[in-house]
Amino acid sequence: MSAYTPQKGDPPGNPRLRRSTVTDELTDRAASPANETVSDFARTAVEERAAAIIREHDLVTRASPDFFDDLLAALDAPPAEPNDALSLGAALLDTIITERR
Repeated sequence: MSAYTPQKGDPPGNPRLRRSTVTDELTDRAASPANETVSDFARTAVEERAAAIIREHDLVTRASPDFFDDLLAALDAPPAEPNDALSLGAALLDTIITERR
């Protein structure tokens, strides 16, 4: 999809949108029970979608190259021997699972 190129005479900050008949009908039907104008409804829908995409994009975890290398090395390393606390926790979990059956 290409970016919109403003045309001579377009109001500032008011891009033209290509809409289909179906889009117009859906927008009209949805705006009415929401007690919003079509413009307000469309603007809100665009803002909500834009915010959702930005949130999704921001969920990417960023890490330094050193941290990432250390993480991969730890994942590739053979499993370590369990310590006492881990062994106790595993035994307790087995007891809980057995009691629930």
